[in-house]
Amino acid sequence: HIWAGIYLAVIVLRLHFNPSARPGAAWRLQYKRCGLVLIPIHQGVFGNPRHHAAQPLANLFNLVFLADPTHGLDAGRTGLIFRNKLTGIGCRKHSSPIIVGNHCYENEAAGIGVDTSTAFLLRNRVEKNGAAGIGIEGPSKACLFENVCLENRLVAVGIPNGGEALLQNNTLVRTGGMPPIVAILRGSKATLTGNTIRGGGVAGVVLEGQLHAVANVIEGQNGGSGIFAREDSEGTIAGNRINGYRKQVSGKVARITFIDGANHEKENPN
Repeated sequence: HIWAGIYLAVIVLRLHFNPSARPGAAWRLQYKRCGLVLIPIHQGVFGNPRHHAAQPLANLFNLVFLADPTHGLDAGRTGLIFRNKLTGIGCRKHSSPIIVGNHCYENEAAGIGVDTSTAFLLRNRVEKNGAAGIGIEGPSKACLFENVCLENRLVAVGIPNGGEALLQNNTLVRTGGMPPIVAILRGSKATLTGNTIRGGGVAGVVLEGQLHAVANVIEGQNGGSGIFAREDSEGTIAGNRINGYRKQVSGKVARITFIDGANHEKENPN
């Protein structure tokens, strides 16, 4: 408790003498090992102050609120998190952050990583990172609204091993490359509504879990399938506009219900 009090006093003094550290101001985190790590205070870990002096603030409140959410990324008040050795923003150890209006780019790992946490991501711009744009690892739960993921090296959004995610009104784009734009793997669950998914790769969405995809635009560049479902996958596909692929939806052994524009249902469309 003594150390917690000291840490809190340091943060208060920093906010008083350095207004740029306050939520809503523009931050620049670059050339660090990891741009920002979020971990809950109840575990007694406040993060590594070598990353950035403002980092403990996010840990104390499980909150990152770097930009003005009412104006988005055009307000000139964006959190700039770039060119770090690992992830731009990392959430772990059951933290519950709200991540709003950051620009995460050219980090060597993911732009934003959620690992064993519950996260809300709104209006972040995540581009040209060395791995996934947004990665949701382990038993995590995440809500992604109105984010833009551009030209990340691997997937725009990856849910590789048992996580759950809601993606709504996001723009997910990558030109060329082999990976899909969205990957839902190893029993993960996802709901996609109103997203724009566009670019190269073997598929717009690769599914190895559960998916509900409604009213998305999925545009390919002569890839294999708009949505490719692997064995033991389940899903409901309704009202999506899928073009630029040899097949809209494929997966011979997957349990997929496809509802076309006339609301006709059919199992395993191939």
